[in-house]
Amino acid sequence: MEKRLRKYINRKFFFYPKTDKIIEVREELFSLMLDKYTDCLESGLPKDECYERAIEMMEDYKNAIREVET
Repeated sequence: MEKRLRKYINRKFFFYPKTDKIIEVREELFSLMLDKYTDCLESGLPKDECYERAIEMMEDYKNAIREVET
């Protein structure tokens, strides 16, 4: 599932410049998503639901990018 989450976040960041700040934000968001996924799994939720909850964390990723671009 880690690969699936990585693929998801890489698609979201595909068109952004590969600056150090953008990469840092991407990796931080990926880490948060992975933590969320793991926490959900440990609480006994099905894998698909864990994935959905993890990607919900990406809803505000554009705001995070705007912050580092300014």
